[in-house]
Amino acid sequence: MPEKIPVGIVDDHQAIIDGYLYRLAQTPTILVEFTLGYGYEILQMLDEHRIEVLLLDISVPTSPDNPNPYPIPHIIPELLRRYPTLRIIVVTMFCEKSLIKAVMSVGSSGYILKDDQAAIRQLGEIIKLVANGEKYLSNRASLLLNKKDTKSGKTIENNSNLGYWLSRSMPSFYQSLKHSILWFTLIVLVLIFCILIVALPR
Repeated sequence: MPEKIPVGIVDDHQAIIDGYLYRLAQTPTILVEFTLGYGYEILQMLDEHRIEVLLLDISVPTSPDNPNPYPIPHIIPELLRRYPTLRIIVVTMFCEKSLIKAVMSVGSSGYILKDDQAAIRQLGEIIKLVANGEKYLSNRASLLLNKKDTKSGKTIENNSNLGYWLSRSMPSFYQSLKHSILWFTLIVLVLIFCILIVALPR
């Protein structure tokens, strides 16, 4: 009987975890050792379990008391340094070239988009490929990664580091925060102006 591939799953949506478990249960050579919903637990669970392949969502909360995103892109190099035989497959809804290049350049073995139904159906086979040293990207991620710059005709190489992605890949949060601060400041200024008008002697 072939040795089973031990797998860990990190995702903050239980329905998605259940879907993975359903798919992987159809591959008898894969054994799911743990599932996690928070980033702070990753290192502890990897210390306690010998994992070959880790399915890793790129955006999970840090802990039950801290909903801020755990810095998954930054921790991937640390995970691979501490566990040299570990294979990481990023599974995410983010389809941005800078992010794909960033996580693959630091040693990830796969990048699967959550809406890639064909890949999700073949998740067990993909895990086996990755465990054997292969790399896997969803078709759309692969096409985006190899997309040429239409202005220059060259593959875009600039701004592929993790820091760039962190500053560009979550624009909605930062833009919303910036707009909220601007609106709050404007409202405060208007209130102060009204108070001054009322307080002036007539």
